[in-house]
Amino acid sequence: MSLLNLIVRKPTGRAEATAMKPPLPPPLLADLLGVEASRRRRLDDRRRRPRVGTSGKLAILADFRTGRHTIGAQLRDLSAEGISLDVSIPLQPGTAFTLSMPRMSGDRAIEMTFVVRRCLPSPQGRHVVGAELIQYRIDPPTV
Repeated sequence: MSLLNLIVRKPTGRAEATAMKPPLPPPLLADLLGVEASRRRRLDDRRRRPRVGTSGKLAILADFRTGRHTIGAQLRDLSAEGISLDVSIPLQPGTAFTLSMPRMSGDRAIEMTFVVRRCLPSPQGRHVVGAELIQYRIDPPTV
């Protein structure tokens, strides 16, 4: 499964999974990024929180004053405690958003909630967002 298959989690009526605090454990991060990406970096290096450059289109569900809205984004990189995205509209620092990312192993997807820490305009007229991971959940199994 490639990162191009990233999706927004839709309510399923299933029991909610327990929210866990960051950082993502190294094996889970490796499962999200794939075996090859994990070989390129030491994912258990807690001093640097290495970011693994990757790409893929995804949708995020962002919280605005007017409600929750889906926004298309381009994944730039991911680490145990954060994410970098390229988006078409600016996201103010403090804006929360959620995304669901499938695992390369085919196991249950990981739902992650982030808070925007920075948003900078890019030369292409888009915006580069840096966000901190606030919590994550492993989707509960389907019943």
